[in-house]
Formats: sequence, structure tokens, C-alpha cells
Amino acid sequence: MSNTANTTHSDETPMPAFVSTFAEFQKCLGEHELVAVDFTASWCGPCKMIGPVFAELSTSFRNIHFIKVDVDENEETAARIGVQAMPTFVFFARGKKVSDLVGASVEKLKQHHTGHCRSTTIR
Repeated sequence: MSNTANTTHSDETPMPAFVSTFAEFQKCLGEHELVAVDFTASWCGPCKMIGPVFAELSTSFRNIHFIKVDVDENEETAARIGVQAMPTFVFFARGKKVSDLVGASVEKLKQHHTGHCRSTTIR
């Protein structure tokens, strides 16, 4: 995966790595049981606002693998997942899409991840 090492935000919060191809995206889904994806764009103001919140969640939910997809740099992945607006957050369990969230609501994003963390425990 490109940028596999997490980068850091100015407050030292690890930033989820960007996935640059659909093949890398598929590999990530295959290697991790739970995956949270932030579909973002460099020009998107709401994406820039909520990006640090997504990064903070990655430190709170260690059992979930967090990644980012720039929709302009990785159009194939965004198209195959059906992303039509930014930001869009998609949650995968065992390689299957289980839900998505469109928009930059901090409260909804936190609820989204908390709910999936509880409902996708290994059975």
C-alpha cells in the first residue's frame, strides 16, 4: 500500500494512510476484518474539517483499520463503491460493505463507528 506508514497531524494524531489504487483497496479489505474508509477530496472544505476527527477515531477504535481514498486520485475505487458526494465514510466488515455515511457531521461519524464497533464483534 502506498503511504502505509501513518503520517501525523500537527497535534501528533496518527493520520490514516491513503490508498491509491483499487487493487490496494481490495488488498486492505482482505487483510483487515473491519475497515473504515474516508472518501475525501483535497478541494472539499467539509472533508478538511472532519478529516482530523476521522484520524482521532482511528486511535480510539484500534480493532478497526482506518484508510482514506482521495476520489480524484483513486477514481476507480470511488466509482466501484458508488461514492457520489464528499465526504463519504464507508464501513466494511469481513470485506463486505455494511454501511455508509455521507456528510461532515462529527456526532453522526462518532455514532457510526461506535455502533459498528459494537455490532461487528467476531461471532
